[in-house]
Amino acid sequence: WADTYAPTGHPIDETRLEGLVMAYPWVRDEMTLHEKRRVRRWFRAMRDAKERWVFGASTAVNNHRTHQLKMLRLLDEVLGSPARERQARDYEVMGHLEKNLDASSGLSVDYQERDALYYHVYTLEPWLEIAWLNGTVDPAIEAAVGYLIERLEEGDLGGEFEHSSSSLDAARARAGFGYGRGGSDFDPRRARRVLWTYEALTGTPLPAAVSEQIAGNPEPHELYYWLRREQCLSPR
Repeated sequence: WADTYAPTGHPIDETRLEGLVMAYPWVRDEMTLHEKRRVRRWFRAMRDAKERWVFGASTAVNNHRTHQLKMLRLLDEVLGSPARERQARDYEVMGHLEKNLDASSGLSVDYQERDALYYHVYTLEPWLEIAWLNGTVDPAIEAAVGYLIERLEEGDLGGEFEHSSSSLDAARARAGFGYGRGGSDFDPRRARRVLWTYEALTGTPLPAAVSEQIAGNPEPHELYYWLRREQCLSPR
């Protein structure tokens, strides 16, 4: 894969490559020196492409930037970036956090633009991974997760995208995408990765009403997050 795919730096198209980055520390001891060099060269090319990415006025503050920063933090981690570079990245992360999440209300820029829990969760996914790397949940992230949990407890899941200001959502609705249709219901299971990671970080089980809504066997793409939660919550 490292010999096949040339990274573009696109913050959304490449965000699900996180699994490859996360897996590297687990398998590198089984790799030959040549294989490790190829993979690390690919990681550096991806990081360089992401750092060159040019954002627009909206994407500079919404989930695009959050997903980019998540991947950059993961890549910094596996590449063993020097302390000064990690500190500079932390400044980037905190600067974006102040723009993307409102610590007082728990609302994300994405929710305010799209009027949908779907996008609130989509921007929380990378924030929770950044929190996992940092080993702590920032109060703004705590508030944003709290807002999600409150909505789930209340069962207030309808009206998705009704007042979205994004032309993309309207186009998706016309094309038949269910999650872009105004007035649709949010599926609580879409929040599993966020909520399982939050439980793993805090060591605190979710309210029963929320746990019931996201219950069920994890899908293959969710398995890592479920196992991480199980490991953190299991009695020692």
